[in-house]
Amino acid sequence: MGAVIRRASVLIAVVALLVPSGASAATTTYGRPFANGPSGGDEFNTIERDGATGEMSIVRLYPTPVGGALGCGGSGGWATFEIAHTAVSTIESVAVAYTGALVDPYSFVTVAVYQDGAFVDSKVVRGPVLGDGTVELEPRTAASGDVTIWFGLQMSSACPNIGMAEAVFESVTVTEA
Repeated sequence: MGAVIRRASVLIAVVALLVPSGASAATTTYGRPFANGPSGGDEFNTIERDGATGEMSIVRLYPTPVGGALGCGGSGGWATFEIAHTAVSTIESVAVAYTGALVDPYSFVTVAVYQDGAFVDSKVVRGPVLGDGTVELEPRTAASGDVTIWFGLQMSSACPNIGMAEAVFESVTVTEA
């Protein structure tokens, strides 16, 4: 009787290894170099980025308006790197890892998923952000197929304004269902 139980146990174990237990999540990780994505802002911003190293910085020096008037204009600086990704199944999450961040309280680390001329979803983490970390976006809207992932830094536009944001972007990990 013991030999029968052992053989049955071995057979069950072999079958369990051969039969798929369900789909596992597919993960794709992208590293440097990154392509430059969109960027902008007014003449009071200095934007530097290097896709080969993942380094990005924005410095904003907006002067006090003439005569102390309220109602400041202008546009805070923003810059992104981008990844083109083809999702075979629905995207569950996008995780952007960075190191050496120094992001002031009025600046942001951003990540967005863009498809067919519209944003699928985005996440903005407001400073202060210091050191190493990850911004993880779990899109609320299902996305699969060809998408663009933008990630980077953004400054507020206020006056007077002196601000800065810098980080080294290390990797982007896309997890699909």
